[in-house]
Amino acid sequence: MVERRDEVNTKIANAQRGRRKQMFAYGDKAFFPKSHMRAAFKGENIQQWKRTSNRQMKKMRVSIEWTFGKVSQIVKQVDNYRQHKWQLSQLGKLHVLAMLLTNSHTCLYGSQSSLYFDVKPPTLGAYFSVAHLIDV
Repeated sequence: MVERRDEVNTKIANAQRGRRKQMFAYGDKAFFPKSHMRAAFKGENIQQWKRTSNRQMKKMRVSIEWTFGKVSQIVKQVDNYRQHKWQLSQLGKLHVLAMLLTNSHTCLYGSQSSLYFDVKPPTLGAYFSVAHLIDV
């Protein structure tokens, strides 16, 4: 896992090389502080800018959780992780299928995230004209 984090951090850093403003990936504690990866700041007496950062990132993180919740509602099997047998289930393919179905539903009916960010989802035709480019 550490190698993967270092690899992701390096890719993010390389993509922004030479840019004045640097961005970072936000995750949970598994993503220990690296130059381009962060988790929430912890402690009781943290600086104001860290509290502000935590508050702003919490809003974004919650909106991402809505997407995971929608996937679990549409494809119940995804959320039923106790039934999956390690190395016997094709979890990767199940998750890709679940995302395709969920994204299709979003194209047709919208989502809580699209409302929150005031972004109109693409049409189903536009989505699938791009989706075929993904190597599954």
